[in-house]
Amino acid sequence: MRLWTLHPSCLDAKGLVALWREALLAQKVLQGNTRDIFIGLRPLVVLMSWSLFRGRRAARLRLYWRSFNDAKCLPVFAGACRETISAATSYAHLPGNMTNNELTVGVLGGMGPEATVDFMTRVLALTSAKKDQDHIHMLVDHNPKVPNRQAAIRGTGEDAGPALAAMAQRLESAGAGFLVMPCNSAHAFLQAIRAVTGLPLVSIIRESVREIARVSSGAKEVGVMATDALLETGIYQTALLEAGLAPLLPPADELGRLMDLIGRIKAGDKGREVADEMSTLAELLASSGADVIIAACTEIPLVLHAGNISVPVISTTDVLARRTVEIARGGAMPACES
Repeated sequence: MRLWTLHPSCLDAKGLVALWREALLAQKVLQGNTRDIFIGLRPLVVLMSWSLFRGRRAARLRLYWRSFNDAKCLPVFAGACRETISAATSYAHLPGNMTNNELTVGVLGGMGPEATVDFMTRVLALTSAKKDQDHIHMLVDHNPKVPNRQAAIRGTGEDAGPALAAMAQRLESAGAGFLVMPCNSAHAFLQAIRAVTGLPLVSIIRESVREIARVSSGAKEVGVMATDALLETGIYQTALLEAGLAPLLPPADELGRLMDLIGRIKAGDKGREVADEMSTLAELLASSGADVIIAACTEIPLVLHAGNISVPVISTTDVLARRTVEIARGGAMPACES
């Protein structure tokens, strides 16, 4: 069972050597030279192998857990060891999904379509570039056919997990070095994605909660403008509480108005009436005690502008776009998180 995938930039020289030595140890076990010692370390061992995509080595390491109790695993381990030794000695020459020390980003998009385009536009705006080649490489699976996330969360519609998992697999096969998903509600299906790929996925929710300390360090209560189904999952509330912040949610009537506005935006209505009503809902949260507001649906920033609200407003689209550029340009990878 594959557990996760790491880009080599996550490992320093000592980390690469440690994994290489582990593979050498496993090779000795396969040769029967250290089986007794290894069994003392049972039940699991970590191995590293390289993937091949279209004749190129993909610049990522796949970590496997395997038990040597099953003799059928031995050929698998032998091949992994051989690949590991070969790859570790030629690491400096890997092209794969790294170009000029930059990572290719895989975007799970289309939820909704205009929100994805807005995300890409913001990535471009945040990238310091003087020519085409200075921009980061984005692989975008723009798929508006993903089942409705709200109905899927409630169990009243088709599960969105399989479609998202298939998108992640396509992006990984195409050479993405990490994944992003500019849709907050779709993060309710992260487990389905992580079951099929070990590529790091930048959580728009965790990154947006971290952004609070930057824009409003003294904030205690955080207003969350999100879809009703996402709020029912408690994902945002949990992330805020873990950060020592109190979530402030819209009451039922205001949440109903918010859902209506999101639907109108998805239908192409970004007119003055929609924008004014969205600002009114944000101000109601502020007047209820919110020190900062998270626009936790990527349709909301299409009409809500921070300068029109009395408290700071965090656009989750902006946050994700900024982190995307940082990571693609060599910034620290996110930890595996929900």
